[in-house]
Amino acid sequence: MSHSILVIEDDKLVGESLMEFLSQLGYEVVLAGDAEEGLEKIGKRPFHIALIDLRLPRMTGLEALRSFREDFQGTDCIMMTSFATVETAVEAIKIGAV
Repeated sequence: MSHSILVIEDDKLVGESLMEFLSQLGYEVVLAGDAEEGLEKIGKRPFHIALIDLRLPRMTGLEALRSFREDFQGTDCIMMTSFATVETAVEAIKIGAV
């Protein structure tokens, strides 16, 4: 059984590229276009890993991470962004990103 990864990314090109790359490595990958969709998908089935974009519409990646840590503690969450700051990285680790 392969590990399942939920990719939460609002940039369709980036999301599809990640999905293709990770699928080729043998992972089962599900794509969500925003945090709300991601939370809906993980509410229906478990995932081993969630890759969460920091900048998302309606709910930020950090807000999504907080929800994941509260409700889906069995999923390891990894934050991804091209707009990283030390403060954001520290905050994500405090919330529970791996």
